[in-house]
Amino acid sequence: YEDIALNFFKNEYKEREIEYDSLSVFTSNNLYDYYDDVVAKVVVLNRDESYDYVILNIASASIDEFSFNDDSFNKDEKVYYTSPLNYYKEENNSLKHICNNNKLSFNELKENSKIIHNAYQKLKSKAKSFTTDGNPLPVTSKSGYNGFYSWSEIRSFNTNNGYYNSDWGYLTGTNWLDKSGTSAIFTSQSDFNSYFGTDNACGPTALTNMFAWFDYMNIENNNGEVNALLNDSKYDTFNRLRTLVGHTNSSGTSRSNYNQALKDYANEQGYDYTLDTGVNTYDEFKSCIDDDMPVLTSISLDGWGGHAVVTVGYEKFTQEYEEEHSFLWFKWTTTEYRYTKYLRVVDGWSTSNNARYIDLSGYWDDIIGRGFKIY
Repeated sequence: YEDIALNFFKNEYKEREIEYDSLSVFTSNNLYDYYDDVVAKVVVLNRDESYDYVILNIASASIDEFSFNDDSFNKDEKVYYTSPLNYYKEENNSLKHICNNNKLSFNELKENSKIIHNAYQKLKSKAKSFTTDGNPLPVTSKSGYNGFYSWSEIRSFNTNNGYYNSDWGYLTGTNWLDKSGTSAIFTSQSDFNSYFGTDNACGPTALTNMFAWFDYMNIENNNGEVNALLNDSKYDTFNRLRTLVGHTNSSGTSRSNYNQALKDYANEQGYDYTLDTGVNTYDEFKSCIDDDMPVLTSISLDGWGGHAVVTVGYEKFTQEYEEEHSFLWFKWTTTEYRYTKYLRVVDGWSTSNNARYIDLSGYWDDIIGRGFKIY
């Protein structure tokens, strides 16, 4: 948009025979509608210490207005925009026109935003039809089981579609390249179900596998003991955790019980802890893993249900491509990037279950995690 503004004004200066010695972009800011969508851009140029601005309407791909020797948009502030000559800033819980003293209520802003907001929504809907969902792996049907992939599946598909593996990391003992020569051992819920006669036990299974990893890491409690597993037993640990989390065979486990169960069990075993809630982006999961913090992760899919897993790693693939842009008569090309992002999880369904992957976009309706570590 800055390039468009520069080219536009250079043409205007030439047509109007306006001479200048220096020209640069002074600032470029977003203009918002009532719904906080960015519907236009304002670019201010510094021409020999004079300021000229142009408003570029994103929704209609048009130049709405421009002005010479005008510093109306020089300040770095949030501006609401509805149409040419109508731009407002918030002041004392109301809106004030940035060029005069005219006032506007937020209800009036909402009404006045309808035209530009609807045009922007149509543009966004059209653009969405040309983009992928961020997970190019094809699936035969939308079921939860089909949303879990092996390493070979995600690697081969991404490689064949021009993506390269650009970022990855795992908890110690969950990577087959672990230099210690040993790996953390997890337990499937079928083993616990057989032992206790339980059902729908993915929640306490995931919790138990989380503490099994803490045990593998030999983390000592406040008394200098490695006490992550109750009585050094995964089965005793599972039994205690399913009580703390309120598990029942008919209903499984409510997500709302996880946080307190984690805290209570850590306290019982003599540990201090750190709990990081609301983990739902790639960078947040990555931050947890890099901090040696496994993430108890709840996933759900409409028509299939929910499942609890432990996130033990992350993988990202990147594709570089050239994107052509046009705005009025201006055309330009930029180098863009698209990504596919995956979590490596202990799925709770098998005994060799630390090398399964779920995608972070385009498949699941909901992915939410709780990073947890003891010390």
